[in-house]
Amino acid sequence: MHTKESKQKSIQLRKEGYSYNYIIKHVPVSKSTLSQWLQNISFIPNKYTVETIGKARIASGAYKHNIRVESLEKAELQAKKDIGQLSKRDVMMLGLGIYIGEGGKTDGLTRIINSDPKIIKFAIKWLNISFGIEIKNIKIRLFCIRIVIKKNL
Repeated sequence: MHTKESKQKSIQLRKEGYSYNYIIKHVPVSKSTLSQWLQNISFIPNKYTVETIGKARIASGAYKHNIRVESLEKAELQAKKDIGQLSKRDVMMLGLGIYIGEGGKTDGLTRIINSDPKIIKFAIKWLNISFGIEIKNIKIRLFCIRIVIKKNL
């Protein structure tokens, strides 16, 4: 059975802007009991609660990011295991696919345009393995864009 003091303390803490998790640490009741007691109490989070929620969101985002990174690493390892060493034909076909999707097809030049260094590195490998083109005969252009945002005061 819950005491009247527990309920009053819960209501006071809620009015002060504390979250259910904070209140439960100071008043040992279930969330469902708190929900029933506090359903008509307006909630404006205080600074502590806002900071706590912010930290929780950051922690959640970092956790999800780590899961995604681990998943990608696992998939990459599995792909390497499944595919094994690329044959010359594999390199040729993959290079053609990249060229079709990312290549410039004008002016009689062979161009690969991409911002991913792995794609550029593979394109160089493709040109070398499939066509015997040495790195010294490849011209690389790097375009950097600087964006400046000015606020009108």
